Amino acid sequence: MTGPAIASGFLAAALFMLTAIFTTWDVLGRWLFHAPTAWALELTTYAFMMGAFLGGPYAMYRGEHVLIEMLVNALPNLPRRFLHISSLLFIMTLFGYLTWHAINFSYSSYSLDLRSPILNIPIWPVQAIVPLAFALIFIESTRQFSIAFLVKTHIDVDSNDISSIVTPSEVEDQKKRL
Repeated sequence: MTGPAIASGFLAAALFMLTAIFTTWDVLGRWLFHAPTAWALELTTYAFMMGAFLGGPYAMYRGEHVLIEMLVNALPNLPRRFLHISSLLFIMTLFGYLTWHAINFSYSSYSLDLRSPILNIPIWPVQAIVPLAFALIFIESTRQFSIAFLVKTHIDVDSNDISSIVTPSEVEDQKKRL
């Protein structure tokens, strides 16, 4: 189930491009025409926030999240595997919990019909990105956990590179070796 994680990365990139376009439009309007746009800051904020949250599942999929590689790579293989599996369990627990609370938060915005201050648009669709992103991180960490824990051939015991523990290409290489 890597498709949603990859799609979230592309969507995050598109939202960051929109952020750049909105900001450029606002700056040009202010400096060239002396007419700043009221909507640009609000839409830029929403696009940036959604892009930041949607980048999380993609980073999790690619194994590009924050990691202290120097410390982890110094560990022998068994403690490294234990640390990796433990961290995935922690991530699954944390993001399962965060997903639940983010859903409640978004739903309360929907039920109260909260609106943005400038454009007066409902803010629950923007806030709904947060539980979606958290759920995708939960799903991706569950996928990686099942690979790391259940597929014993997944980890190359001779490797000193932490990225080989979770990358999808490593899984495919290990499957081909079987």
